[in-house]
Amino acid sequence: MILERRCLLAAAVGLFAVFSPGPASAVDPIRCTVVLDAQNGEAIHREGTCDKRVYPMSTFKLPLAMMGYDAGILKDETTPRWDYQAKFGGPARVKKAFDPTGWEKESIVWYSQETARRLGAERFGDYVRRFGYGNQDVRRPAVPTG
Repeated sequence: MILERRCLLAAAVGLFAVFSPGPASAVDPIRCTVVLDAQNGEAIHREGTCDKRVYPMSTFKLPLAMMGYDAGILKDETTPRWDYQAKFGGPARVKKAFDPTGWEKESIVWYSQETARRLGAERFGDYVRRFGYGNQDVRRPAVPTG
């Protein structure tokens, strides 16, 4: 089933975002769930602390997860479990196997990249454009030549 843009927000019902008030903060995370009517933009469900301003933290993981589940790459909260590969790089904390739950919880960049790679450039770009996400430019940045 291909998600239409009007269904995107409805598909997010039951999911919640965890935001941090800042990278160095030791306070409890802010939990907020907002579901908007895709037709008119009005909130049809609001729960939690949604009135505080926070720094954006990995806001693309939710749409990327929806792409992965819709495309059949991600199966459920524990499948697939992918092993870390040296080519991924990153700090020691990410150098182990992860599943979708760990990816979302720990913000594992290589898992996001692997999900996008498995979607393929064309399908990934199509999802981004249909979701109306950001400026919808998914071209790779030019590599500096010196």
